[in-house]
Amino acid sequence: MKKVKIIVYGVIALFLLIFAAACQKKDEPKVTVGSDGTIQGELTEGLEANLTEIPAYDQQLKRMKIQEKEIDPVFIKEKVFPMDDSAYTIDRPEGEVVRLITEDGLVIVNSSGSTKAWDQYNDFIHFRTAEDFHLETSTDGELGFQSREDTEKQMRKLAEDLGISFEVETIHIEAYTGEYFTELIEAIGENKIYVDFVKPETLERNWSEADDVYYAEITFAQEGIPVEKEDITLRDDTFIQGLKMQVYLTEEGIQSFDLNPLAFADISQEEEIEIIGIPEGIETVMEKYENIVSEEKVEIVNSQVTYMFLPEGMGGDLYLIPVIRFDTRSTVLMNSTESSQPVETVIEDTILVNGQTGRILE
Repeated sequence: MKKVKIIVYGVIALFLLIFAAACQKKDEPKVTVGSDGTIQGELTEGLEANLTEIPAYDQQLKRMKIQEKEIDPVFIKEKVFPMDDSAYTIDRPEGEVVRLITEDGLVIVNSSGSTKAWDQYNDFIHFRTAEDFHLETSTDGELGFQSREDTEKQMRKLAEDLGISFEVETIHIEAYTGEYFTELIEAIGENKIYVDFVKPETLERNWSEADDVYYAEITFAQEGIPVEKEDITLRDDTFIQGLKMQVYLTEEGIQSFDLNPLAFADISQEEEIEIIGIPEGIETVMEKYENIVSEEKVEIVNSQVTYMFLPEGMGGDLYLIPVIRFDTRSTVLMNSTESSQPVETVIEDTILVNGQTGRILE
């Protein structure tokens, strides 16, 4: 009986040693920042990192509740479109949508709007970002009616006059000339995929300096941390709203204005939380890829801490929560209509890790 007890105790002791060793190994970080401040190399099969700079940030950040506010379209009209002083009507076509329409053709829906003059641009200008087009006319110059510097000052003042709840982070400006529009329209006319979406009068129009437009994209931050600017839909169809202000400006004034109403939200119930670091976030991503069998090689090329509007709880209350964002790049072989052989295609994607829970948002 004594020999049996010794064997049992020995097995238990061995189990505890193995368990302790496993725990110690689990607690050890799998990802470390190099002496040169980088994370590079193969992390696991199918996943690599090429982070040449790890952004520094305070791991004590805030979690904030967001309370949306109803937007007054008259206020938007006065601040954004002061040049239109014609009579207007207001209605509610559906749900929480508030719409203002003026006799001169200005239409404002909640916190976004456009003028009648914008009709000559709105059916084609968004094609400027299509990957199929490689235009030679630069958008880095200045337009005759106003300098880029004055345009940036105007955007900062506009954000201030609107009383937006967040700090202006960046202002990106592009200059579109009549020459650019002529080249873009020609490219659209040569591409059957796009031409059917454009009005015949757009294709036939003679574009000149009088049609020059500045595009300004303004992003925001909360206490120095960028707020995610793009809308994102997760696999479970959860819709995460992004925050940015988009303005198209001509010599006659702002012609198109788009801004998420969350820009005016009340921020309350601020709570200090501890968030994970970028190495810990990468470990979470590694755990996902350790269970994926694929020939595709995914490379993490950028990392950043951002705030995102995330719904929580049964009621879907909205919170501003820190998220670790990892931008990835992978090269895959895809069939092409222009070649009998598969063509290498670069795919850019984003992996998001909740900074508070350490879980991937998917």
